[in-house]
Amino acid sequence: APGSTLVGPCKALSVTNDGWKGAAKPKSEVEVVLAKGRTVLNKLTYENYSKLLAQLCELPIQRPETLTALIGLVFDKALLEAYFGEMYARLCVDLSFKLKEMETAMAKEGGEASSPPVSFRRVLLNNAQEEFEKEDQLDLVDKDRDLNKEEKEEATYKVKQRMLGNIRFIGQLFLKDMLTEKIMHECCKKLLRELKNPPEEDVECLCKLMATIGAKLDHAKNNIYMEAYFDRIKTLAESSNACNRLKFMCFDTIELRRNRWVERGINGQKELKQTTKAEIHRQAAAEEAAQQRRGGPNVGGQGRAAPPIPGRGGPAPAPRAAP
Repeated sequence: APGSTLVGPCKALSVTNDGWKGAAKPKSEVEVVLAKGRTVLNKLTYENYSKLLAQLCELPIQRPETLTALIGLVFDKALLEAYFGEMYARLCVDLSFKLKEMETAMAKEGGEASSPPVSFRRVLLNNAQEEFEKEDQLDLVDKDRDLNKEEKEEATYKVKQRMLGNIRFIGQLFLKDMLTEKIMHECCKKLLRELKNPPEEDVECLCKLMATIGAKLDHAKNNIYMEAYFDRIKTLAESSNACNRLKFMCFDTIELRRNRWVERGINGQKELKQTTKAEIHRQAAAEEAAQQRRGGPNVGGQGRAAPPIPGRGGPAPAPRAAP
């Protein structure tokens, strides 16, 4: 061709051993379920919750180890996305109920010689308990000589986020009645076991747990326990050994109980709850209708007209009288 720099036939491309290859398709039942389950969970929101819940229930689960793997996937996702802990706790309640028939069928197929039947609720709570009882995780990261400074900081951050995510998720499971008050008291006692110099992560977890479950746990029958917990929190807040960050966290928790567990933002308003787009649109429409009834201006430009500005379409100002 005119202007071409190629002379003669083109040489065929050679295939190398380290060339890019597409990911191998999953083959086992566990791999198939985890791949599909991960795709569904990545899309999960309040808007499409019912639709994706049905897709999770339709996954081809035939073996107990597959169900256990799926439960672990949901649990890890709940810890990673702690802000959506309420949604994942709701998901666990619904899956625990909807997968009952599957659990029963697998137990019948296994027979008496098999291991105990898999229960979604039991496996989930065991995962949460094992995660809660892990100790010295931060010390292990700090003592790992194979990690440089930046890698240690990143690993420490991930460990802390997982610990806080787990304690918040435990609180949400309690609010959904999947955990009992007795278990919550055991968690609080374990987090308060160190009297003189408690680990920072234990204090932070305790404050997060109280912020999550305080409104439900703080009643007349638990008054003795709650007073003991908050006496300890007050002592930590006034301790000279605690850093300012933990002191402020303890004071905030004390104030939260004083305010009857109503969380407040920087403007003294109640904390914004997770809502769907439809709820946001309904709230905006209601505010706009109320604004129109009051006759005031709104964002859309409707309502009472603003007074004209001189020089911008309005009448010119009257000339001053001569003195």
